[in-house]
Amino acid sequence: MELFGTIRGYKDSDELKLTCKEMYSAAEYVKAVELMEAGDYDEAYKVLSYILDYKDSRDKINECEKHKVKQAILASKEGNYITFGTFEQDYFTSNKEPIKWRILEIKEGKVLVICEKAIHYIENACYGIPYSWDKSEMRKWLNGEFYKNAFTSDEKKLIETVNVPVDKAYYDKQGSETLDSVFLLSRSEVEKYFSSMDDAECAMSAQTMHLDGWPDGDLDYWVTADWTLRSISSNGKFEMVYCNNPTNKGFGDQGEYYTGAIIRPALWIDLS
Repeated sequence: MELFGTIRGYKDSDELKLTCKEMYSAAEYVKAVELMEAGDYDEAYKVLSYILDYKDSRDKINECEKHKVKQAILASKEGNYITFGTFEQDYFTSNKEPIKWRILEIKEGKVLVICEKAIHYIENACYGIPYSWDKSEMRKWLNGEFYKNAFTSDEKKLIETVNVPVDKAYYDKQGSETLDSVFLLSRSEVEKYFSSMDDAECAMSAQTMHLDGWPDGDLDYWVTADWTLRSISSNGKFEMVYCNNPTNKGFGDQGEYYTGAIIRPALWIDLS
């Protein structure tokens, strides 16, 4: 094809160049399909990236991406980390960064994950009495703006909408069960999936710190998050995992005046 480019316009050289390109694309397309059928999605992706405008190569690229995500997750174990989705986290740039998730449970082809970091802060997320997850601004934001903007259409197909139960282990008045794609953990789930408060510790993203009122000069530092749960305490407030004070880690709630929420999302990925 390079040879035909040097004699452009001579006789039927342009037609022959197109014919060669078509033959090359057809052969590479067949090669990519065979690689996909063999489960080698990395190599298939590389081949397809050179023939994006041939037939449904772009759709095949997306299919490879989806299978690569599945393979990465299936090769992982509980306690490992995966990347899935993108969201603004470093504050200093306008581009979104990949979201890192910790695997909490793998069950029947489905994977429960939680964000490695506290990824967002919502002001007045808990305004109004009585507090409940089903009517909270946290739930509205997670299943609205966050879900819409953090995941591609193919990634959304992997996120399972699940029944989110109320946690009455410590307090009965918990509101109603919900159907959600993204949610916060309950206190009982934290106790189930984390071995200790040290294990449950996470950092705030720079974007979260900025939204929470931290000076811009501090945004490069590691700051441990006190992150919000969907459970309601006996005081009628949303419970929190307190890890910021190393001498006083444990469960608490928002207290009398605090109405903000530090968000550490969780979700189920369905690989079945």
